[in-house]
Amino acid sequence: MISPVAPSNTNTLAAPMRCICFVHAKLVDETGHSSVASKPYVIRALGSGFKIEGTTDAAGVLQHEKLPDDDLEITCAGATEILQVYYMVDKELYGAEPWMVRLRQLKAPAPATPKEE
Repeated sequence: MISPVAPSNTNTLAAPMRCICFVHAKLVDETGHSSVASKPYVIRALGSGFKIEGTTDAAGVLQHEKLPDDDLEITCAGATEILQVYYMVDKELYGAEPWMVRLRQLKAPAPATPKEE
């Protein structure tokens, strides 16, 4: 007879991750008016330690599938926010258009000042 092994809380990364989520987001600055285009970002899963890096496209959009079912955060341009994800089974409902993620710590660019002649 095989004895069951007690679960260990010391190594949470050893458990297999359930990668059943996706994200399709458009990053914008604190005003919500300017996209964060062509910028590198890092997505981290707070519980499992999963990490993925990428660069937003020209419209500030990013998309990833098969992310872990975990609390995720994104860091981009020096700002960090919690990142909403959805389950892959709901992709037809929520995946067609990117949802907006406002980077509240990212200040809007200063308006251009006219040059004096």
